[in-house]
Amino acid sequence: VDKFEYTRECISFDLLDIQLFHGWIIDPQNYELQKIINSNGSSYNQLVEKMLRQKQSANENLARESKMIQSSVYHDFLEESRSQLTYYGLLKLNETMRNNQLVVLFRNNHFSTIWKNNNAFLQIVDYAFVYILMKLI
Repeated sequence: VDKFEYTRECISFDLLDIQLFHGWIIDPQNYELQKIINSNGSSYNQLVEKMLRQKQSANENLARESKMIQSSVYHDFLEESRSQLTYYGLLKLNETMRNNQLVVLFRNNHFSTIWKNNNAFLQIVDYAFVYILMKLI
């Protein structure tokens, strides 16, 4: 839940010591997908790029059958988890986060602030922060 492809955007979180989580995690029981992803060392961005390249190759009749199978597996997984949150990822978030912990969640290519209270997650939107800050001032 806290492993990310290194990007410039992530530097700010590291510098400010803010925990950044995601819930886009493959269920280890999905052996076929695990094998393909692990053998290619793919991040979400790399997976999308590979799928697009393989789709392009298929359209040009240059792809081999194994690449077509991989592309199909990639596509199915990306479709099932297009919100960048998997059921297994949600379970891991719940397991990893401490009670009353505030973190930034990356989902749907957006950053959200979430808070865990027992087994419930609360998404804190910008307006909530403004309201709280106004009461403090």
